[in-house]
Amino acid sequence: MGFVKKLYNINSPIKATKFLLQLGYSKSQTQRIIDKGRLKQYGKVLQKSSLISRGEVEVIEFVGMDLGLCARVVSNNSNAAQDTNLSNKSTNIDMYSPSFCIFNKPAKILTHPKNNDINSKEPSLLDQLRYSYGQDCNPCHRLDYETSGLVLCALDKSSEIRLKNLFLERDITKEYLAIVRGRLEKTILIQSNIIFPKKFGNLCIKGEVDNLNMRYLDKLQADDILYSLRDHHKANFMQEDFTWLESTYNNSKALNADCLMDFKSLYSSSMTSNHAISLFMPIRLFDYPLHCFLESCFGRKVFSDNIFNSDVSRLSKQIESRKFNQQLESYIRFRDEAFNNRNKESNFSLVRIVALTGRTHQLRIHANAIHHNIIGDVLYGVSSHIASFFLDSKLGRNTYNIDESIYDIQHNNDSMPHDNDIFHRFLYYCSNLPFYYQQILNDMRAYYTGSTRLLLHAHALNFLGKRFTTSDIG
Repeated sequence: MGFVKKLYNINSPIKATKFLLQLGYSKSQTQRIIDKGRLKQYGKVLQKSSLISRGEVEVIEFVGMDLGLCARVVSNNSNAAQDTNLSNKSTNIDMYSPSFCIFNKPAKILTHPKNNDINSKEPSLLDQLRYSYGQDCNPCHRLDYETSGLVLCALDKSSEIRLKNLFLERDITKEYLAIVRGRLEKTILIQSNIIFPKKFGNLCIKGEVDNLNMRYLDKLQADDILYSLRDHHKANFMQEDFTWLESTYNNSKALNADCLMDFKSLYSSSMTSNHAISLFMPIRLFDYPLHCFLESCFGRKVFSDNIFNSDVSRLSKQIESRKFNQQLESYIRFRDEAFNNRNKESNFSLVRIVALTGRTHQLRIHANAIHHNIIGDVLYGVSSHIASFFLDSKLGRNTYNIDESIYDIQHNNDSMPHDNDIFHRFLYYCSNLPFYYQQILNDMRAYYTGSTRLLLHAHALNFLGKRFTTSDIG
């Protein structure tokens, strides 16, 4: 349901805080409503010391709704986990005294709602959390809209403070599964600065690496890093003797002695800088088409919502019932021909990625830097004019000037004539088939990136001496 506006009539002047407390809000909820500017009268935001005059006053509050998602609730007392179906509103939370829960967030759903936007109908994970556990619950971190996977949520304020501090102190490690282009055959430790240069213009949200440094590791070296991160408290980890890392580097034929990296020093410096460190580890290489993997049980469970379960059949049925629509028939023929002529994606890799730091777009930027882009990424690994198109589409700019687009692309050095022709034809059908705009947009994304979603999944969380994975949540 998200943010809703509630109106109240005031018969006599009253202080803002007293008014909210009389409505039944707790002190912390009252403070939050005022701090977020969600108490207004006649369009003016009221402060803590404000006196509400007679008349109508509005309160904007967040109201959750049931999305049918499941979570795992962990008890504050015994540290034992209980599986709870959040669609069952009658769950007795007091029985378990939980301090946090973990959701398996689907792709294409927000973690947090758009702030104070009462017109937004887009659901968020907070809807399910507040619907089931009350107004004091909050996610402790977030996943991007496109990314699926585990999200840690606190069920009370004290737990929220503690868990967020664990994130700040790097005591929580996040692991991801991703499908990337090409054959990633060796484990790579990547470190760089991440910058967002102004030269990208309207693509200012697009980052790039600076001072890129890559290290190829064997399994023993990677396991040693993961062991130190997973099984040692941060205070002990930072004081640990890292001679083991130096010795394994010196003994590795894949590394030059001049490229020796002091991992402890690097990890420490990244606490207060724009340093980003990621560990890419291959799990499996594939030599057959991507859709074969995505249609498997594992692929469906982890990477749902792709081109191979799109509404192609729905469009075909609509053509049969609307034979007079020659424009739609023309688009179907064009789309099928475009996909048939495009080289089939057969070289890709399933990789495990450990984010040793948490910078914006870190994993996508690092994947792009090593030329193994994550499939489904519309920002990195595609031409700039295509990235701009998808960004505009996301922002709701659905009207395009074809002539201006042709001029822009003709002066773009990162695109080929054939690709330009395909792109123009997609734009043409977007403009002339507005009823099918979203479906055409999905087809465009599948054509250029290989999938209708980013194939990145937050698979595991390691903290407090425990490891939680997607299979634990359900």
